[in-house]
Amino acid sequence: MQSICGKAYLSAGVAPRSANRISRKACVVRCQTQSTQQRVETVELGKSGLHVPQLGIGAWSWGDRSGYWGQDPNRDYGKDTSREAYDALLETGLNFIDTAEVYGFGKSEAFLGEFMRSTGSNPIIATKYAPLPWRLTGGSVPKACKASLQRLGKQQVDLYMQHW
Repeated sequence: MQSICGKAYLSAGVAPRSANRISRKACVVRCQTQSTQQRVETVELGKSGLHVPQLGIGAWSWGDRSGYWGQDPNRDYGKDTSREAYDALLETGLNFIDTAEVYGFGKSEAFLGEFMRSTGSNPIIATKYAPLPWRLTGGSVPKACKASLQRLGKQQVDLYMQHW
């Protein structure tokens, strides 16, 4: 296994209690496999007809401007690290990515759109609307969805949800 952030805990995704906490920064972990394109098992989301991998990838840290994930807000907001994570995702055959308009104040969606265009890939995208108090009118959801579609460079998303 190769880790770009230095440490990775793979014990059911939970760090042992005695382990030091790792810093909140983007981490890309690549596991060496026989084949770069593994068969990914899928499940149907409800009765929608949409089949997604059992494992999805969250893009909360992509484009983070707060510094919470360790990216330098004066530079590229973790764009290079986010791209490495995106490429690793595609290599494994996973193609379900969760993002939101509030992640990086839109940068997460913008990065994802750029990565899709530059690779010609078309992953399954789930994104979310944030029902902030000043956006509770009937036109708020379509307006937010159109802005997300523009950042993603897509005509439609596979799953659109209310955040929180």
